[in-house]
Amino acid sequence: MPGQIRNQPRFCRAPRLPAQPRSLFRGDDESVLYRTQLQRGDDGTGAHMNFEGTITVEHPKDAVWDFVLDIDKFSACMPGLDSIDKIDDTTFDGVISAKVGPMSGKFNFRSTITDSNPKEALTVKIEGNDSVTKSTVVAGVDARMEEPRENCTELVYKAQVDIQGRLAIVGDMILRATTSLILEEFRKRLTKALDDEAAKA
Repeated sequence: MPGQIRNQPRFCRAPRLPAQPRSLFRGDDESVLYRTQLQRGDDGTGAHMNFEGTITVEHPKDAVWDFVLDIDKFSACMPGLDSIDKIDDTTFDGVISAKVGPMSGKFNFRSTITDSNPKEALTVKIEGNDSVTKSTVVAGVDARMEEPRENCTELVYKAQVDIQGRLAIVGDMILRATTSLILEEFRKRLTKALDDEAAKA
């Protein structure tokens, strides 16, 4: 369906990390689906998560790729983004205002494109910390684009996220719900921006 997003964040299995039961989250419009398994370090201050999902937009792959690689256009679709600065062609520094459960503040991050296959796939590393709890987040994201039919693109992504600090102990439900809201809002903004560009062409 147009503008559909299917997400299945899963918390990885790792040695010495006790896992909680799997749980399911579905967005209000049933366009967001999560299956999660939370795992924490022995001291309760770290968490490791795997996310994977697909965002489908009714636009040709070339147009979607060009949009995603345009930092000004792409950043306008990111909820809560306060600023983004281009360091070079593959490195960007940014600040996001975010609220996770009872915690809110600024999240400073550096995003680096570490590998790219034009029009097909790219790999991004993200490192950052929040201003309130000083928790750190390190993520690796692999994304590829598929064109199942003419003028339809599937943005398929997988992410591994490591969180250290108080942010990792706010709870499975809060982390899931926050992530779902961000991804769904990003999907809506991306779809609208691509629709607007196509209408002007």
